[in-house]
Amino acid sequence: MNLGTTFLEVVSNCPTNWRLSPIKTLDFVENNMLKYYPLGVKKDVTATEEK
Repeated sequence: MNLGTTFLEVVSNCPTNWRLSPIKTLDFVENNMLKYYPLGVKKDVTATEEK
């Protein structure tokens, strides 16, 4: 069954570029970035398709 294209977005940290410890970057991702980029399925067409 060919359902189309998949898009995957990754939220990641960069301790070197951000000049923070790895633990602090993970805290930043959790407390700041995930508010704007929440995790989850945005659209699942297979849930509405008849089989």
